[in-house]
Amino acid sequence: MKYGRGSWKKISEHSWFDGRRSSELSDKYRNLEKYGHLPKVKRRVRDMLSAGVNPLKELRAVVDQQRLRRATSPVADELLHGKQSSMSQPKELRGTLPLCGPPDEDSSTTSSDDAFAELSQKQARTGGAVALPKTVCSSPCRQSTSHAHSSPQSRPNSSSKTDVSQEVVPVKYKKKQRRVPFTSLEEQALVAGVMKFGKGNWLRIATEGGFLGRTSTQLSDKYRNLTLYHQFDEIKRIVKSKRERGEDPLEKLRRLSAAHWKR
Repeated sequence: MKYGRGSWKKISEHSWFDGRRSSELSDKYRNLEKYGHLPKVKRRVRDMLSAGVNPLKELRAVVDQQRLRRATSPVADELLHGKQSSMSQPKELRGTLPLCGPPDEDSSTTSSDDAFAELSQKQARTGGAVALPKTVCSSPCRQSTSHAHSSPQSRPNSSSKTDVSQEVVPVKYKKKQRRVPFTSLEEQALVAGVMKFGKGNWLRIATEGGFLGRTSTQLSDKYRNLTLYHQFDEIKRIVKSKRERGEDPLEKLRRLSAAHWKR
């Protein structure tokens, strides 16, 4: 009502439709028109404007409140989680140093000096090189850096992978029905049925003529192909000539099918 129909981008920017694209606004307006809700909504907007309430400004204020709430909620969650984690610790561990902390500087320097002095004395007595001992971290908090051999159970079984890849799953194929082409007698009977019962009465032609295994859809498709490839007129002339001699291809096909079912 303010910017006119079609100014969806301007409406979206002015009223801050949070997460709404201009195409969504256009679709919503079209649906309101389609289902007859637009006059009711317009009456509500006029009532709000007469009461001194602007819907665009109200929506903008709501979006501002939501954005402010989203901005302040992570800080509150962080403070709450930090307080809960501190409360969940045992009383004995609060205010104590971690178990894996580094030793004091004085003790480390004195111990290293004593070890170096002892090592130099041993080297002077033996007159040769002394192998330095490997330092092993006995702290329970630090993992060992030595690469241990994995057990046979943890190793991937290559034979199982090859067995799975070489396993052949049998595939079931659908049996396709074999197409049986129409015989010349069936084509003549079809044309005779169309001449007798009219085009479109395929079910009646199929029952009257006794087309074995032929559906009404197949008869319709065959008639379309005959007319498409200009064969219908030629077969029609043959049927007319046979009728003049007292022969009916439709009746002949029905007798043959009846004799077939009596076997």
